[in-house]
Amino acid sequence: MTEQTNRYKRRTSSSIPFGWELVEGSTDLLEIVKEEIELLDKAKEYLKGSSYREVAKWLSNRSGRDISHVTLYRIAKKDLSEKRRRAAKIRWERAKAKAKAETQEDLIAEAETYRSKKSQEVS
Repeated sequence: MTEQTNRYKRRTSSSIPFGWELVEGSTDLLEIVKEEIELLDKAKEYLKGSSYREVAKWLSNRSGRDISHVTLYRIAKKDLSEKRRRAAKIRWERAKAKAKAETQEDLIAEAETYRSKKSQEVS
């Protein structure tokens, strides 16, 4: 994450997300808390070998800010789905690039290969 890119964001719910705090004097502008984000990254690693309850308790003690095991689960699940979405986008972009690079002759040759396999199976 770059210094300026994701430093601020608007509040979209009644609760303030873990890793963010209200900018003083504002009602909806949030600023990132780097220490909490770093602890959250460590917590995600700890989840590989510990329960959500244990890691949430550890995170609450270290950060001084309460976080429930359910909230921690939702954060981890959201990160995983975003990771999968990015991977799917990369696969899609590669498939589009491959399709763009293929010529009509390549497609005809592949179709003929399938037809010849099918005719051999029938024989």
